[in-house]
Amino acid sequence: LRYFHTEEHRKYYYGSRDLDGPLAYTYGPYDTKINGMQSQITANWSFLEITGGVDWTEFKTQDYGYNYAKSPAVTHSDKAGFLIGKLRLFNEKLIVNAGVRYDEYKVELEGFKSATPTNLTPSFGVAFLPLDWVKLRANYAEGFHLPTPNQLTRDVISGGVHYIANPDLDPYTSESFEIGVDVFQDWWDAYVTYFHSKYTGQVRSAATGAFDDNGLPVVEYFNSSQGTTYAGIEFGGKLNIGGLLNWKSYFGPYMKATHFTARRAYREATRAYETDTEIPDWVVAYGLDFDNPDIKFSFNINASYVGRARVQNWSPINRPNVPYQGYFIAPSYTIVDLLFKKEIFSLSDDKHKVTLNLAIRNVLNKYYESRVDYPGPGRNFFVSLRYDYN
Repeated sequence: LRYFHTEEHRKYYYGSRDLDGPLAYTYGPYDTKINGMQSQITANWSFLEITGGVDWTEFKTQDYGYNYAKSPAVTHSDKAGFLIGKLRLFNEKLIVNAGVRYDEYKVELEGFKSATPTNLTPSFGVAFLPLDWVKLRANYAEGFHLPTPNQLTRDVISGGVHYIANPDLDPYTSESFEIGVDVFQDWWDAYVTYFHSKYTGQVRSAATGAFDDNGLPVVEYFNSSQGTTYAGIEFGGKLNIGGLLNWKSYFGPYMKATHFTARRAYREATRAYETDTEIPDWVVAYGLDFDNPDIKFSFNINASYVGRARVQNWSPINRPNVPYQGYFIAPSYTIVDLLFKKEIFSLSDDKHKVTLNLAIRNVLNKYYESRVDYPGPGRNFFVSLRYDYN
C-alpha cells in the first residue's frame, strides 16, 4: 500500500524591466497538486505469478495567466484496477504474459461541464527459447489517450470561431503488436523486430454549419472514425572484439536502426490518407564503445542519422518556391558525438569515488534542423565531476 502527495508552485515572468522598475507585464503562478494511492498483491508459484491491484490518482492544476488573470481550475481523477499474470513453462523455455486494466476517469473544469470517460486496455505477450541463445517473442497491447479538458467540458471562442465541448468524447485508442527474434552470444548479440501500431478515434473538429447568437460559426469536436498507422522494422546488434580476443577491455562497434514502412495519417482537409509529417523514414545510431576496468577509462563515439521526412511549410520567406502550408521533403542529417569518462579518485574499498566526464556534442559542427525551421545546437561541450558514495 502506498499513498503520495505532491505540490508544485511555479511562477513565470514575461516582459521587460527598467532599472529598479517594475515588470511591464507578467504571467502569474502555476500550481499543481497530486494525490494518489496504490495497492497491489502478488501470488507466486513455481510456474505461475499473478498480481492484482488498484490505483487512485487525482491531479489538480490552477493557472494564473496574463497579469494574474485566474484560469478555471482543472481536476483529473482516475480510479483503476489491474490484473497481470505470468506463466512459466518447460523450465522457462516458454513464458506467457497477459494483463488487463480498467480506468474510470473524471475530468472537471471549474465552472463548466464534467466528463467521465472509461477505458479497458488488455495486453498479451509470449516468449519462446528454442535454443539457449535464441529467443522468439511476440507482444500485443492496447493503449488510450484522453481528450483535453477544453474538448470535454469547456465551450471556447477563439479566432472568431465558437468551439462547443463534447462531454461524450471517447479516449482515442491504440492497438500495437510486434514480433521479433533475439540472438545472444558471449561476444556478440543481434535482434530484429517488426512493429505495427494503429491509432483510432483521434479527436477532430468540424464546422456544423450553424451560427451562435453572436453570428459566430459553430465548431464541434468528435471522434474520427479514421486512424493513423505506423509500421516498420527495428534491428541492431553489437560486437565485442575485446571479448573475442580475450582482452580485459570491452571494445567493439554497435548499431541500432528503425525503418518506417508505413506512416499513414488521415487528413480531414483532403479526406484521404497521406504520409504523416515529421516522421523520418530512417533513424540509425551507430558507433564504437571502449571500456577498460583496469585504468577505469571509457569512451564512446556515436553517430546519429535521421532520414528524410515529409513536413509542412509554415515559413514562405525561407521557402518561397513551396506554397504556404504546403508540403516538402526535409533533408536527412548525421550528428556525431564523443563521450569520455575517467575515474580520477577512489578509495580501496570503492566506497568513495570521483569520475570526470567530458562530452562533445555535434563534433563536426553540422547544421541541422531537428524540426523544420528550428536549428539544432552547433558544437558544444559538457564537463562534469561525479561523486559516488556506496
